Amino acid sequence: MRLRMPKPNFRAVVSLEGQLTWKYCHDPKTHKWVAICEPFRITVQANSFPELRESMSESIDAMLTELWSTGDLERFLEEHGWASMTPLPEKSRRSRLSFDVPLRTRRVNARDLEEAFCQ
Repeated sequence: MRLRMPKPNFRAVVSLEGQLTWKYCHDPKTHKWVAICEPFRITVQANSFPELRESMSESIDAMLTELWSTGDLERFLEEHGWASMTPLPEKSRRSRLSFDVPLRTRRVNARDLEEAFCQ
């Protein structure tokens, strides 16, 4: 599955090839959906599953955009065995980026993610 949330007025979509798995569950205590991307130490939560999927995509997009703006994206991709399938725009251009990122989701039991729950 690939998730891409285009930003308003974006000019460039960067397609990435790599492996990324999010674990997610529904917290029976708070009735929130929670997801963890362990390789990147990102945790998100939402009121509904569609909102959770959007938050997953937005958090990865924000992280990759920040890496691009600081000039660290290429090194990050290499360190994680990822590749850009489309050319990265020049940093001197003030392009707004959106990233097309492959990701997998795996539903787990809520007790497997208890440490991520915001109480």
